Amino acid sequence: MKVQMAFRLSYSAAQSCLMAKLYLLGILLG
Repeated sequence: MKVQMAFRLSYSAAQSCLMAKLYLLGILLG
């Protein structure tokens, strides 16, 4: 149960990090 929660947390963190990178890239290119 704890492993699943940790995995979900790390996944959401990686996803938000990726979105932030794409957002910054869009600003730099745009």
